[in-house]
Amino acid sequence: MSFLNHVNNYRFSGYFLPFISKTDKKFHDGTSFEQLENIYYFDSELRKLIMGTIDEIEIYLKSQISYYHSQKYDAEGYTDSTNYNSKHNHNTFLQRVSACIAENQRSCPLFLNPFTANYVKRGEHIWCLILRSMFKLYAVVPHVETVVLLTRTEGTTSEV
Repeated sequence: MSFLNHVNNYRFSGYFLPFISKTDKKFHDGTSFEQLENIYYFDSELRKLIMGTIDEIEIYLKSQISYYHSQKYDAEGYTDSTNYNSKHNHNTFLQRVSACIAENQRSCPLFLNPFTANYVKRGEHIWCLILRSMFKLYAVVPHVETVVLLTRTEGTTSEV
């Protein structure tokens, strides 16, 4: 029963549902604790594998978006409202950017402060902001750039 000492009962009970009869609320014949435990471990390993892959994809997308945006608009191009589509609220965005910069400098001062002091005049390079808000930026870049970002592979860009 050491398994139950490590796993929250509420979380584990979700694995019971396919094995419980809807009519009498009892486990189906042949259902064992070991079966449920194995399914839990399988799900846990699958989740780790998927999350690891998602993490790699997220890092790649952040890198590609920040690289593309900084190459096209300069390191501080995110501060220019004309670099976004009509859904973009630049004042709100700049407030979020300021909050993000403050949080980055508070939470990562040894890493970010030397970089921003040496390379960026007004704030942070786009990749520093992308670390925290990739999807907010991605949602407001012009459509053509979205297509370019999606078709970008290994440093080359397909024509759209």
